[in-house]
Amino acid sequence: MYKPKYHITTKGFLQNSMITFFEKEYHIFFLTPNNDKERNYHAWGHVRSKNLIHWKEDNIAIKPDKEYDKYGCWNGSVAIKDETPYLFYTGINPESQCLAVGDKNFKKFEKYEQNPIIKNRPEELNITGFRDPYVWLDKDKKWKMILGCGIHGIIGTHYSGGGVLIYESSNLYSWEYKGVMFKRSLAEGGFYFETPNYSNIGDLDILMVSPNAPVVYWLGKLKNNSFESKTSAKRLDYGDCFYAPSLLKDELNNRTLLSGWISEAGENHKQKNFGCIALPKVISLKENFNLNILPAKELTNLRSESIIDKKIIIDSKKNNLNNFESNTFEIQLSFFKNNSGKIIFNFCKNKNYDEYTSIIIDFENSNLELSRLKSSSKEGSDLSLIETKISTSDLKIHMYVDVSVIEIFLNYERIITSRIYPNSDSKSFELYSVNKDIEAEVKLWTMSSCKI
Repeated sequence: MYKPKYHITTKGFLQNSMITFFEKEYHIFFLTPNNDKERNYHAWGHVRSKNLIHWKEDNIAIKPDKEYDKYGCWNGSVAIKDETPYLFYTGINPESQCLAVGDKNFKKFEKYEQNPIIKNRPEELNITGFRDPYVWLDKDKKWKMILGCGIHGIIGTHYSGGGVLIYESSNLYSWEYKGVMFKRSLAEGGFYFETPNYSNIGDLDILMVSPNAPVVYWLGKLKNNSFESKTSAKRLDYGDCFYAPSLLKDELNNRTLLSGWISEAGENHKQKNFGCIALPKVISLKENFNLNILPAKELTNLRSESIIDKKIIIDSKKNNLNNFESNTFEIQLSFFKNNSGKIIFNFCKNKNYDEYTSIIIDFENSNLELSRLKSSSKEGSDLSLIETKISTSDLKIHMYVDVSVIEIFLNYERIITSRIYPNSDSKSFELYSVNKDIEAEVKLWTMSSCKI
């Protein structure tokens, strides 16, 4: 009932996202149960696409069948060397770093017979967590691997703070520890870092982590295996469901892609279909150490039918957007000047008006709310409010709704990812203003499925 149609899902449980590109094909790996009875014993699921929007599910890539990974093949990354994919992942109890090598068709993967490739934690550190290898080829033509952890005694306190360890290799099999690449206090980074990702972006480098809380990133430079931050921690997503980002330097298209995992909300982790992959995004560097975050251009090919494409005056009369009804749509709302008053956009609304989700734009206070207070009658749903400050001058809101998934781009510099669980008949719309008429451009499309 709540399974998305144009976001990547699988038959059951899906967690995290690891993206790569080879021979004109995109590949995303994700964590999925080796069997439905033991959800924690993760295997690696696999989907592939030639166009970044239509995906075909492949066979399980690796599963927990060795002593070092019998409790799950956990998060990691993919590196390509000599037309060969190398899958790096964490085995647990105890945590160690492991490797599987595939054929050039990404069909069969064999675990390295001398796994784990990194068995022990650095002896000089007292750390919590030792996980999620992210591997890339640096500009000095050496392979780098970073791991997330929490470091006890960090920055003069007995509490743990987040840390990123860095290793180096010439062949992807033998790795040498090079030190702590980056660390932050408990106050700035949380107890520990998970799923660290690194990339070049413009003239700077970006380091992105999941601190068991909203994903954050820093901009700076990596020098001599040490990341020198030029910013404080910046929040990537202002919603409550985005985690485990995955960065890909897409050299063919000269861009940096961002993938990631969208979890469930509230108590909906108990449902049959759990989790999905976020829509692909392109990130680039803006001035003042900020990011541009755009939907990948390929997503326009998921549009099925154009419902509205015009300028309108939004007034106190409730506009039902041509009596259109859908729970899988894309909408753009553009405002052309400084405004006052409020805009209310209700969607996924039922006929009794007792179930709906709202976007509330308060121009005078430069504030936007995603209100889920009435979004679902399903027991255990998260009915909270998500609120963020926005720049209301020439405001652009670009939103994707996919049954239970919401992804919002605010001026293409801030994103909100969340979940709702309306009944299947909650599909209508309302758009109106409070206190003042406001001119806007509205574009609305239906969307097709992402599965081949």
